[in-house]
Amino acid sequence: MKSFDYEAVVYDCEVYCVSCLPGGVDVEGDDVSPIFADSEWDYYPVCAECGEVHNYINLTVEGRRIIREHAMKEATRHIVSEFERLRTPYDINNGYCQEWAEYVQAKLEEQGIDVEVEETPEDYEASGHFWLKVDGRYYDAECLEGVDDWEKLPIFVRQKH
Repeated sequence: MKSFDYEAVVYDCEVYCVSCLPGGVDVEGDDVSPIFADSEWDYYPVCAECGEVHNYINLTVEGRRIIREHAMKEATRHIVSEFERLRTPYDINNGYCQEWAEYVQAKLEEQGIDVEVEETPEDYEASGHFWLKVDGRYYDAECLEGVDDWEKLPIFVRQKH
């Protein structure tokens, strides 16, 4: 898709797919504004008529943060509900970190956000752990705000002391 292409528009303060515009409304009309592919939004526009999510646009930094945090919180709730003995993010990081990381990865990739699941290097002197790398920061179930170095994740900080 080129930067000047679009599949959705804003009309009467609502988002519509081009094909879902109310009858009689001209997509080229002065009261219709295209949502261009190179535009940035805090969220993906959703058609008011059919519910299609238009994820061809770019998300702002804030938009990416909102989606990332939502996916991570959802993953924590999901993992805790699946396993009765788990109560906290700390519990998840002690045996279920891979499941958490892969769940978040799937959710973020559905939204077009690139994610890497990383794990403790074999030669590192600490227990095995899985975490995410998103936009140059590192996250796990205990650290939803992210850190700039994976060794600063709480699980590794605790193991050093």
